[in-house]
Amino acid sequence: MTFNILPFKKRASSNLIPIMSIQQQMNEVFDRFLTDWDVFPSLQNIDRFPSLNVSETDKEVSIQAELPGMEEKDIKIEVNKNQLTIKGERKSESEDKDKQGTWWVKEISYGNFSRTLSLPFEIDSNKTKASFSKGILTLAIEKPTEMISQSKTIPITNK
Repeated sequence: MTFNILPFKKRASSNLIPIMSIQQQMNEVFDRFLTDWDVFPSLQNIDRFPSLNVSETDKEVSIQAELPGMEEKDIKIEVNKNQLTIKGERKSESEDKDKQGTWWVKEISYGNFSRTLSLPFEIDSNKTKASFSKGILTLAIEKPTEMISQSKTIPITNK
């Protein structure tokens, strides 16, 4: 005699076994819980450091990266074809809990970081300028001449 502990029945809304349907619903509840509310905001923004502003003119792409508390010597900019990577390390000034007391909230992160952007053209490092002031890294990346828009007039003729 055979007993079906988890009977396999097709439902109109789902082709899953009931226990798998429950698991799927629970996953959706947790996904909504973690994304709809800022329960763990540091987990949502973990891959978004440093914060960037990217703008474009006819001749260049400008990138501003927010790197508060950083020093120029701790930042590295790498170029590989059309990808630009900003990386570095934010070092802790003090990790001694006895001097700081007991932590109530600790949101300031320390350690290595890396953020890569892909641009629609190959980056020429010789035509890229970088400056760093007051925690803001500014990059000016010159576009290749074939990318620079040149307006042209199209004549209208009679048939």
